[in-house]
Amino acid sequence: MKITRRIFICLIFVLTIVVGFGCKGKSNKSTRQTIEFKFPKSKIWAHRANDTLVAQIKKELFAGLEVDIWYSEYQDKIFVAHDLEDTLKNITLEQWFASLDNPNDCYYWIDAKNLSVGKAVDVIPSTVVSLLKRFKIDTNKVLIEHMSYKSLMRVKEYGLNVLLWSDWFKGSNAEDTLLWIEDTKRKIAELNPVAISCSQRSHPTWTNAFPEMNILYWNTNMSIGYEKNLALAEELINIPNVKVVLVRYDEPPKFEKTKNNTN
Repeated sequence: MKITRRIFICLIFVLTIVVGFGCKGKSNKSTRQTIEFKFPKSKIWAHRANDTLVAQIKKELFAGLEVDIWYSEYQDKIFVAHDLEDTLKNITLEQWFASLDNPNDCYYWIDAKNLSVGKAVDVIPSTVVSLLKRFKIDTNKVLIEHMSYKSLMRVKEYGLNVLLWSDWFKGSNAEDTLLWIEDTKRKIAELNPVAISCSQRSHPTWTNAFPEMNILYWNTNMSIGYEKNLALAEELINIPNVKVVLVRYDEPPKFEKTKNNTN
């Protein structure tokens, strides 16, 4: 028998509360951060600033930039690329950082696309550490994101902050959603990441399920229209444990704080 959308949402809400209390009953330590990361007060960051010119412009406007990277074992280079074919643009992460004026004036969300493949799990973090030293960027202004918590555990060994990508899968029922939440809680307990990241479509499920976790959303669905997207961004940044919302705007919205303030 099919359940209505309203009943489904109610079931999700009840289940997330139950899971939340169950987690608290065992230990609060599992969802607390082990690394102190001071997020800027401005929660609106620029999504996919992979082009050097775009990055230069948006760095002066936004508190943080999200950049995608791929490691090519064949060339032994880290390229700025969202998809494998983007490596043909031949922009290395080193060139990307070098294109920015005063790079330490910004925060960075680095989406390491193939972190868990081959040598990447060591080459990516070791190279990032080297580049941060070269360009005099504070390590606590950088987050490395991936879905493999085991690979991120290796990244932590290099002294870098990690961000667990835990986007809510396209489940069709409350039971699947509950299993996904429980699995994410298990990974959080083992990894202790600075935060979890997910699409805005995971809200409010993720927001309710992980009240003690820093949550970073990407609000990049512009198909709903700019005004609706903007309203959702404003809703998200007013949630205390939501620390970053990635957007595709040309500049931060008027309701945002200045980029240089920190918590």
